[in-house]
Amino acid sequence: TPWLTFPQPLAFAELVGGGHALVAVSGTQLSVFDAETMHRRVGPIDLGASPLRLTVNAQSNVIAMTFPTDASAGFAERIESYDVRTGKPQAASVVVAGPLRQFVLSADGTRLLATGPAQEPTPVFDALTLHRIGSYRPGAGSSVVWASFEPHGDALGGRSGECTPRPLATRRVSGDHNTHE
Repeated sequence: TPWLTFPQPLAFAELVGGGHALVAVSGTQLSVFDAETMHRRVGPIDLGASPLRLTVNAQSNVIAMTFPTDASAGFAERIESYDVRTGKPQAASVVVAGPLRQFVLSADGTRLLATGPAQEPTPVFDALTLHRIGSYRPGAGSSVVWASFEPHGDALGGRSGECTPRPLATRRVSGDHNTHE
């Protein structure tokens, strides 16, 4: 297989779709390649800006990225979700307060976690539609400094302030949570 060339250095390169496709971002361009032959399947697609973050799940066909944007309260990140098979956006973008601390897909690739500023709610989105399906709001005098989906479950775990890690929500995240359940 000959070497691939890109107009700019690669910012992201990840296997997706059960290891059958390679997602690559070079500058402002998104491309998807067949992992076996390295022939281009999709793209290059002009994203309009270089992404700040990219998250994929090796088993799913979702690519989620964030881009810098301005908000009335200051810096924010615009989340976009793309289909690996077509390279097309899956839904309208959503804007969250930034900067993000974590930006991850759940183990099954269906949910997207965006942990932002410590005192802000930590939202969870449907990865395909980017509809908000839940959030965790820190209590008064508390903050979320880290959060992640548990590896083989539906719970959202995290660290609040200087406390030790604890569950933020112990069942599938849906609705708003102010304390752990």
